[in-house]
Amino acid sequence: NKKASASKIPTEEDVEEEQVEDIKKEGSSMKQARRRDFYSICQEAGLGSLASKFGLTAEQFGENLRDNYQRHETEQHPTEPEEAAQEFIQPSGYFTSVRSILQGACHMVALHIACDPLVRQALRQVFSTRAMVNVTPSKKGKKVIDESHPCFPSKYLKNKPVREFKGDDFLKLVQAEKDGLLNIKISIDMEMYIDKRNPSAV
Repeated sequence: NKKASASKIPTEEDVEEEQVEDIKKEGSSMKQARRRDFYSICQEAGLGSLASKFGLTAEQFGENLRDNYQRHETEQHPTEPEEAAQEFIQPSGYFTSVRSILQGACHMVALHIACDPLVRQALRQVFSTRAMVNVTPSKKGKKVIDESHPCFPSKYLKNKPVREFKGDDFLKLVQAEKDGLLNIKISIDMEMYIDKRNPSAV
């Protein structure tokens, strides 16, 4: 999916919770994992060494984004991921299959990338220059938001750039959404963004 969308900017805690929810595993052991820091569980299982064998480091990835070209190239490990994961299989616990091990390693890489300062800076820049806001009224909002309402000019918005909002206009929309009057979607057309950059940089 090349179009990222959200009604608010997620916090690091939101990202952590969402990533844990995305890693599915059968049985009660996964329910226990959700109660703990899943990254620590992966780390204790030694999956960090597996994650480091494939792809770029978070720092290298961030430098490629910052410089807009492929400063660092991905090195191909001689062993396939599925084969390398075999040595981390546990007889019981969280990582009893190759699939769960690779998911855990991906989880670690995702958090490293999400926390890298250069990656975060690049994403903030993309958001501020590329993000588009779409607004539609709810059933209640269609009745409540009339010409006297402060959100009336923005009752319907399609692909309005974030950078074009002035003053507290966006805060008014957020409050109206909290009141159940509007639905806000913030999206970034990543396909268009990548086309304008050097695709090999990432």
